[in-house]
Amino acid sequence: MPGGAGDAVLRLLHLILGQFGLSPFLLFVHVLILMSNPTVVFDPYATADLRNFVQAIVNNHNVAVTRRAEWYPVAFFLRDVNREVLGGLLGNIWAA
Repeated sequence: MPGGAGDAVLRLLHLILGQFGLSPFLLFVHVLILMSNPTVVFDPYATADLRNFVQAIVNNHNVAVTRRAEWYPVAFFLRDVNREVLGGLLGNIWAA
């Protein structure tokens, strides 16, 4: 029911979290992690659905924290003297 005690609690939670730069989404994720005893699993052949799921979580968090949805890709490469690629770093810059 709008305007009830639940709304007041949510408003207070937003105010408190905002003082520490935390989003409600981030708090929710932390609570889930603490409650579920997670493990890290290496999966170099993760499906596109799984990769998209994780990317959506990161995107939602970034928008919640920055209040901006702009991003752009970045790519850094390590090359030898012959310009052969030895390695690199790929990623995204958020809200720049």
